[in-house]
Amino acid sequence: MKYVLQDLLILRERRVDAARADVRLKEKKVREVRELIKKKQKELEDYIKWRIETEYNLYQQIKNKLVSQKDLDDLRMTISLLREKEYAYIKMIENAKKEEKERIKELGEAKKILKESIRSCEKIKEHKQIWLKEKLKELERRQDLEMEEFKTKKLEIEEENVY
Repeated sequence: MKYVLQDLLILRERRVDAARADVRLKEKKVREVRELIKKKQKELEDYIKWRIETEYNLYQQIKNKLVSQKDLDDLRMTISLLREKEYAYIKMIENAKKEEKERIKELGEAKKILKESIRSCEKIKEHKQIWLKEKLKELERRQDLEMEEFKTKKLEIEEENVY
């Protein structure tokens, strides 16, 4: 006999599988954003070193020289642009960290859904075990009854043969 809630059990097992797949996807997204953060931090460190060297070289080029106001303004503009690019790196890292927090939150929600799905599936599995035990007891009871009927009929037949 088919388990009465078998279709429901199959559905719940599929939900567990889907929830596990979602958790794996969310974990992958967290890893990816963390790798992006590390990459951008490394790029920022490299850029800062390069920017400092570049600024130093620019200052060295005009040091102890007579420089026009236009050249001085160009130098200030160049240095300003270099620092704006550094700020852009910092903003990218901040945005990536915000994204990381969001991805971690999504992962936590996915894990919660997985836990609930597993718990729900386990309840059906426990019910199935109870159902199977009851069916087994019922089958054993029927077999016992059949054995008793068989013994009774055998005795009746033996008694008829004696007379």
